[in-house]
Amino acid sequence: MRRNGRSHRGCRTYHRAAYFILLPHLRLWLWLWLWLWLWLWLWLWLWLWLWLWLWLWLWLWLWLWLWLWLWLWLWLWRSRCGCGRNLRPVKKDLYAVFFARRFMHRRLAR
Repeated sequence: MRRNGRSHRGCRTYHRAAYFILLPHLRLWLWLWLWLWLWLWLWLWLWLWLWLWLWLWLWLWLWLWLWLWLWLWLWLWRSRCGCGRNLRPVKKDLYAVFFARRFMHRRLAR
């Protein structure tokens, strides 16, 4: 014979539904779940921002290095061409090359 949810021996019964057992701790379980989800979302956002910043810095440094190498290459190329004055060959120089080849062939034909 059972009274007040207890057996005839006076010990608690374990045949109740689970929500009756967990009902006193329901507020605690809800707080724990809430804190767990909040921590998970916080870590997720932190990792997302961290990866975003890392990729941003990586691309920034990559573009910076590319621009520096480009400027260095252009500066060296300009300095090789007479500080940018002779970027295009003049007609006079083309004639000199043409005549030098002509005379070189004459010299070789002797």
